[in-house]
Amino acid sequence: MRKTFVLCAALIACAADGLAYRPPKNPRYKRRGESAGPGGVRVSTAALNVTLIDRLEAGRWKPDIKLALEIFAAEHGKDDARYDPDRPPVAALVFDDAAINGDLGEIVFERLVERAEFRFDDDWWKLVPLAYGRQRIRAAYEQFVGLPTTVWGAQPTYRQYVKGMIQSYQDSCRKVDRKDCRIYLARLFKGFTRDEVLSYGKKAFDDEEIRPVASEQVRESPEDPSPAVLRRGLREVPEVRDLARLLLSAGFDVWIIDLDAQPLLTAFAVSYGIDPTRVIGIRQVQFRDKLTGKVEEPVPIRSGKVDAFVSALGRPPALVVGASAEDRELLCYGTGLRLVLDRGDKVFRDYASRRGWLIQPAFGPR
Repeated sequence: MRKTFVLCAALIACAADGLAYRPPKNPRYKRRGESAGPGGVRVSTAALNVTLIDRLEAGRWKPDIKLALEIFAAEHGKDDARYDPDRPPVAALVFDDAAINGDLGEIVFERLVERAEFRFDDDWWKLVPLAYGRQRIRAAYEQFVGLPTTVWGAQPTYRQYVKGMIQSYQDSCRKVDRKDCRIYLARLFKGFTRDEVLSYGKKAFDDEEIRPVASEQVRESPEDPSPAVLRRGLREVPEVRDLARLLLSAGFDVWIIDLDAQPLLTAFAVSYGIDPTRVIGIRQVQFRDKLTGKVEEPVPIRSGKVDAFVSALGRPPALVVGASAEDRELLCYGTGLRLVLDRGDKVFRDYASRRGWLIQPAFGPR
């Protein structure tokens, strides 16, 4: 009942279009002597005059936003007299195209396809949509899989399988909403253990980090007139990694959340210094340590992100860093500092501006 009330309150707040930022009503975050600070954020007069011991690297931050984040971390962190180590302020960071440049879920899917490293069996094949070429893709796979991997690339059936799997995913995503699309990617880990997914994701990132950030065409043959197009290359975003460092140093409870399989996100929580238990992704039921392909609720997209935080913490984050309209409900949930990494969605940017949220141009790959 409480979860439903909190979620409804968050959605009502999001619907209240055009509202300006207001100082938090929660006594824990109330400050006396507040004034308009950098970026329109309300901070205490004392905070504006304090010497900030820990700072962000300049990087590509807008100066006013950089200062606002530093002040917020100092004012709410462990050096504040009202700081409670048993109930530290929470920060939520989205992952794909925010904490990293690129889409980890899709990159790992493409690697699994190209290396034919799924846990193939009859039940696994049932996950591939029949309407999007399952039988044709499976027939192609069965013709090359018994050959040495060194000759796969020369086999027409291998190229048919690769393009078929990629095209099946992309075509189905055009027909269904993003939630169902991403659930499909997560379910394809059926038969893996969580540790195997974590390790696989880390290897994929290590390989993609040294590849050029570009797009690549996948064809069944050189004459194929309609290739599938893939994104290549992943990059950490040093500014967001540095923000995570600053918040952790200040005593914040920092979480990562996004619409990827939970073990994939866990692999990068550690590299950002974040506790692996502070991850919210797409979770699956396990049987004898193996993922079953059955996804658990809540799925972290839109209102599901709020629901996930209510389930995990029972309270809203003090700081949210979002990057798309999919993060809107989480950004609306509760009060505190809200930062949008602007990726060019004018409608969402205008909405964020009306809400009084900070807006920072997204950090592209270097």
